[in-house]
Amino acid sequence: MQTTMNDWENNLLLSEEYNNRLCELMLEEENDKLDKDKVEGMKDDGTANENSNETEENEVRAKIPCPYVGMQFDSCEDAYSYYNAYAREKGFGTRKHTTRKSQRTGDTIGRRFCCSFQGFRNFRKGDEERQRIQADSGTGCQALIAIKKTKDGKWVALQVVETHNHPLTTPSKTRNHRSHGHISNGEAEMIKNMHSVGIKTNLIMSLMTIEVGGSQNVSFREKDIRSLLSSKCQKESQKGDAAAMLEYLERQQVDNPSFFYSIQADSEGHMTNFSWADARSRIDYHYFGDIVCFDPTYLPNRYGMPFVPIIGINHHYQTIIFGGALLFDEREESLAWVFSTWMKAMEGKRPKVILTDQESAIGGAISLVLPETRHCFCIWHIMRNALKNIPHVFNKYKVFKNDFNDCLYGGETVEEFEVNWGSLLDKHNLSENSWLQKLYEKREKWAAVYSCDVFCGAMYST
Repeated sequence: MQTTMNDWENNLLLSEEYNNRLCELMLEEENDKLDKDKVEGMKDDGTANENSNETEENEVRAKIPCPYVGMQFDSCEDAYSYYNAYAREKGFGTRKHTTRKSQRTGDTIGRRFCCSFQGFRNFRKGDEERQRIQADSGTGCQALIAIKKTKDGKWVALQVVETHNHPLTTPSKTRNHRSHGHISNGEAEMIKNMHSVGIKTNLIMSLMTIEVGGSQNVSFREKDIRSLLSSKCQKESQKGDAAAMLEYLERQQVDNPSFFYSIQADSEGHMTNFSWADARSRIDYHYFGDIVCFDPTYLPNRYGMPFVPIIGINHHYQTIIFGGALLFDEREESLAWVFSTWMKAMEGKRPKVILTDQESAIGGAISLVLPETRHCFCIWHIMRNALKNIPHVFNKYKVFKNDFNDCLYGGETVEEFEVNWGSLLDKHNLSENSWLQKLYEKREKWAAVYSCDVFCGAMYST
């Protein structure tokens, strides 16, 4: 027991050190950025500075030569590795398109590698929200390289198309293309160590970004980290743990037939997601289920599986539980499954309002399963994200917090809110801040002036 407690204390201390170091590095980075902006602002001609930045970016992207007809490679794999590296510096993703084989021997004699925007995405009826989000994937781009195997075993480029019909991405966002998402063995080990002491995925991504000197040097996305940790959980998870969970749920249902549970399995038959609601929860939801809090931010066990409590309040403003879920990951598919299963437990009665954090996956799941339910953001999460994304003003100036609160809670009309928001941006020089821009785009989900017609029962936070 003593050893276990020591390990827990060491892990907790390590987690605090990581978080403290992360905050220090974020503040240093923001201060350096501010100093740099001040120096650049002293220049009379901002155009010259912008041209200088474009020149540096073009120089970085010019390291790998452009493909040309007649270019030779030792193997098909070398050709793809070259084209993918070229695409990364140029600012687009790649995909292995077509394969040509010999009718006599069946060997591969030709390959085509194309831009990842080649073709068009097909959306099912009713997927308007996904189509809006993914409108830039699949534009019919014709950029490609076609190679053919020669008699001496070499591969030569027969066709090269360099023209794209879409904007190229900047170096800092190139990793968002699937073909460029790669985590090295050293990075994977560091990510697993941070995850083992309780550091959340978004903080791991921020720390890794700072450690390598900026987002332009990161070769993977946050979803790649989630995928890595999900595979780690799957390898570590023992069959006995899932069986014990199943046995417990079955026993609860035998003791009380009104106990509801459901388990989702993957394509290989492994149990992944668990959802349950007891009789008390189902009765409470019948009376007090108008406003629901949904918060998948708890990582209680060594597998790092998010625990999702579904809670509300009763007529005495006491917290009550409407159900719970244990998820394999936080993807939209898993969250949509939880909502669908939970609705079965509650006999289809839909909540009027759901409070969540700002995760886009939750928003997609709600719009898919509960399109008539009003989705609002948790104010506590917004304040926490503000501390993380704009620490240089959030920590330094009390007046900023007051101005920010005026936008969150103040204003009786939309026009008054717009005035407060514009004043906030101008006063603190935050007009170009990307996080605030994204927050403003979803202002209907958090600004009090837009939710005057919504009853939240004094619940503004999960």
